[in-house]
Amino acid sequence: PLDFPRSHLGGLEGNCSRFEFLSESQIVVLAKSASKIGVSLNALFLAAFHVLLSKWSNSDDVVIGLPAAMRDIASIQNLIGYFVSPLPIRGEINKKEKFGTFAQRIHEKIMMGIKHGKLSFPEIVSAANVPPGSPFNPVFQVCAYYMSFDAQ
Repeated sequence: PLDFPRSHLGGLEGNCSRFEFLSESQIVVLAKSASKIGVSLNALFLAAFHVLLSKWSNSDDVVIGLPAAMRDIASIQNLIGYFVSPLPIRGEINKKEKFGTFAQRIHEKIMMGIKHGKLSFPEIVSAANVPPGSPFNPVFQVCAYYMSFDAQ
């Protein structure tokens, strides 16, 4: 929440929250709901996270970064290593829109981002005309990723 003015100094400190989210049977129900509206479970969770951050920040325009493996770039396909590029997903919340429709828009944005995965993050920043010199990430301040582990 933006209770106080944001510092202009910035910094590299951050925080990571990890939690177990729902039981296996609840995830099955959510996966069926996601399938019913034509989105991935990841897109459904990301849409819900957009709504949560929108409420917390009192902003209808929220950008969340997703780590995306860009292995379709020919020059790195045969290399071993962790090649991830941040994929900014902008969620413009319309309070009159149903959540399912919003989740579909988020899903489409994820697919478009992956389709245009050869665009580097610096190129995205340049295209967004973000003024240089900010101590914060110029596009997003929150990253999210969804991981599912088999409990066995």
